[in-house]
Amino acid sequence: MEQEGVMPHSLREGMIALLYKHKGERCDLKNWHPISLLNVDYKILVKTIVNRFKGAMGEIVHPDQTCGIPGRKVADSLALIRDMIQYIMDWNIHAALVSLDQEKAFDSVSHELMERVLQGFRLGERFCNYVRIMYTDIFSLVMVNGWKTDPIPIRSGVRQGCPLSPSLFVLVVEVLVEYIRKNLNIRGIPTPGDAKKEVKYTLYMDNVTLFCTDGKLVQSLLEACKDFGKASGAKINVDKSQA
Repeated sequence: MEQEGVMPHSLREGMIALLYKHKGERCDLKNWHPISLLNVDYKILVKTIVNRFKGAMGEIVHPDQTCGIPGRKVADSLALIRDMIQYIMDWNIHAALVSLDQEKAFDSVSHELMERVLQGFRLGERFCNYVRIMYTDIFSLVMVNGWKTDPIPIRSGVRQGCPLSPSLFVLVVEVLVEYIRKNLNIRGIPTPGDAKKEVKYTLYMDNVTLFCTDGKLVQSLLEACKDFGKASGAKINVDKSQA
């Protein structure tokens, strides 16, 4: 496989089954949830790669990201949000919490950007090559009423059901978050004490919760997400984003 630069046909195939969400019209595709089923041999192969790779995730991904990193959990993000709300109320700070959600984030990741991000993190030529092979000439079939559709080429997004997908997605999102960290126009809420630190946001996968004291900061964040979208194909899901 490594010599040919492509996986066998069965490992490149994904089978998509549609599950009704039990709300809305059945004829509207938005009311159906796609579940992608992958080859078991593929999952075993990728799982061995994940087990060797996950130990490095905590070293290269900033502590702000609480998803997909050993020793971190979503409760860390929830605790920070709870504590910041209490701090804002206790000190009567004029502030807002903005929660941004990316629309179909897993499906929109650019494969070209993903490869460049892996190279930027210097994860090694062989690892990058394996990921490249995993996303070469992959395709999916949709199972409808017991019938399979023709193959659909997959040219963007990380594979649903793949053990490595969360880690790959977290690394791509790290590009956006690093931009937010270094953007002086996006300021957070100062914390008490002599350290003069500030809390800008908390992050779980692609869900960013921003702490801000000025509406202009929200605009700067939206512009950052727009720039990221030009490179990655991602865009903000307005219906699920709140302030």
